[in-house]
Amino acid sequence: MEPWISLNGTIITDASHSGFQAVHLPGEVINSYVCHLIPAAPDESFGLSVALTKTSSSPAPPMTLAINYYDSAFNFIGYGLITHVEVDRIPVIENNTWMRVYHTSTPAPENTAQALVLVNTLPAEGAADIIVDDIALLTVEALGLAQPVHRVPQEPLGQWAQQE
Repeated sequence: MEPWISLNGTIITDASHSGFQAVHLPGEVINSYVCHLIPAAPDESFGLSVALTKTSSSPAPPMTLAINYYDSAFNFIGYGLITHVEVDRIPVIENNTWMRVYHTSTPAPENTAQALVLVNTLPAEGAADIIVDDIALLTVEALGLAQPVHRVPQEPLGQWAQQE
């Protein structure tokens, strides 16, 4: 799964938003996530885009998306983004239906050297499994224009997509 790090996430090939692979995050009563550490600089802002679907008609588990800023020694310096996904809107994979989520971070604080991008499902009894694909992180210019600068290889999460 390199360069991604995951807890309880697995690569699947039978469902993807684009490309040939996605990450399956189990629901129910366990925490699951996928994350990636990228280079970042002070005053950089990011646009985060993620494609999501669920495997059954059961409710989706609570989900968070986060961008955390760290210095070069991996000391936490602040949150650029921490938000909850509107889980009642996540569709079931039937007919290859996906929900694309977009969020923008605050600018990275002074001394930022890296950012951790996190897609996280939280425990919830009876919750559906989540499939995550096409995680894209774009730098956001001062005028609000998004430029792709941080890309992760196509494996394992499919292509990094431009905003649709």
